[in-house]
Amino acid sequence: MRLKILGIILLGMCLSLKAGTYYVVVKSGLNLREKPDTNSKVLIRLPYGATVTATDSIKIQFKRDNVFNFWVKVTYKGLVGYVANRYLINQPAPLASCNGLRDYFAQLSKITYTYKSFREIRHSHESCMLTKTIFENGMEEHNVSCEDDGETDYFLPQWEIYEVFMVLRCLKEFEYIFEVCDGVPQIGKSYRKGDKTLEIKNIDGAISIKYRWDEGAEILITSSCSQVIVHVQHGIY
Repeated sequence: MRLKILGIILLGMCLSLKAGTYYVVVKSGLNLREKPDTNSKVLIRLPYGATVTATDSIKIQFKRDNVFNFWVKVTYKGLVGYVANRYLINQPAPLASCNGLRDYFAQLSKITYTYKSFREIRHSHESCMLTKTIFENGMEEHNVSCEDDGETDYFLPQWEIYEVFMVLRCLKEFEYIFEVCDGVPQIGKSYRKGDKTLEIKNIDGAISIKYRWDEGAEILITSSCSQVIVHVQHGIY
């Protein structure tokens, strides 16, 4: 079976975090530093999934994992320190039991309703089953199942590109693409890692990130102005 993954992701360039509750989404943990400085003393290494309370943002930028970060002042179990903003999300981190985005959606919210219908594919005249699942928090899963292949669209409203990237690389479904140690790709550059080729382009303000394998499988991530959509396409050789 061949798996092609294409994603459309909102490019949210947020310059600060609002005060509130956030979650660590780095498998290896996140350093809580005494001061907003990469050379400052590490008070503790926050574990994956840890809950922190953000109280302030420091407009001091530094580069980490191919992207610019800024410091966030947080509190964790009585300790007060600073962490990099790009490793925090405002939703709980995926549990170890989450294989893919469907599991993560179910972790975050309950299903409101599920709708099923048949849809004919024009080029093949094949009749496929379309299943739409709507979650209470506004997320949606649209699955099209055909005889030989299928595809799924995941809709994530009010998410940013870095939040989605961090979540995807924590899910088993995507681990062979987004390895835990991978940084956020840089625009205008191409990479080669093993049998994977990575190309990043900026076309008319839209960000396109394309993963390609020697056997033809690929993942394409492009920017959207409204929400995050991850499109997963399955096929058979």
